[in-house]
Amino acid sequence: ALCITLGVLIGYFTFHTPACTTVVIPIGIPQPLNSIEDWGEREVNCLRDVIYNESRNQGTAGQIAVAAVVINRVLDSRWPAKICSVTRQANQFAAWTPRPANVLERRALATAERLAIYTLNNYTRLGEDVKSYKYFNSGSPKHANITTIGDHHFSEEHV
Repeated sequence: ALCITLGVLIGYFTFHTPACTTVVIPIGIPQPLNSIEDWGEREVNCLRDVIYNESRNQGTAGQIAVAAVVINRVLDSRWPAKICSVTRQANQFAAWTPRPANVLERRALATAERLAIYTLNNYTRLGEDVKSYKYFNSGSPKHANITTIGDHHFSEEHV
């Protein structure tokens, strides 16, 4: 137990030490899904490429939701267990490796990389709704059971 007297807290030394009351405050800090080292640079780059190619014109929430779709699929036994394998599936994501030609696009790619790392390290902290998304599209919503973030519509099941 750690006891700090009020006098010490405000910068005065005191010889009076009040009785210490132990207060326990449980803090649940969720563990990351895996560390970046566990995923590896290639997996981070594959996730970065999907974020960049699919949602670089979206806000941060939309880009993280796109990244979550990939991770949600990796964690679902219906899809491959590697990020690159999921992102390279035919007709699923625009996952080609970007070669940005101008400063704004290079900045968008750097942002996508930061968000890929952030999402991998903080996946367990995402809302349960975001962790349920397995699909998204940017067309018109096809049913009522969707969540719209920016221009993208996210859902648990493909319709």
